[in-house]
Amino acid sequence: MIPLSSRRYCQLTAFENLGIIVSRSGKYQVVSVHDVSHITTFKKGKFESETKIKKIKETKGCEFYAIGD
Repeated sequence: MIPLSSRRYCQLTAFENLGIIVSRSGKYQVVSVHDVSHITTFKKGKFESETKIKKIKETKGCEFYAIGD
């Protein structure tokens, strides 16, 4: 495994068939969605800025997230 960034992720979920990674990280534990379908090589330190689609601000301070159908 290669490190995505120097950021410490508390929770990470990858959806290979969609090319999406959902993560929970940062000082305030915010959930973010990343699009990795177009990335062929990861540049260390650029993962957050190049792939982030949306930061879900309503999840600030959450301790766990779950993805349902």
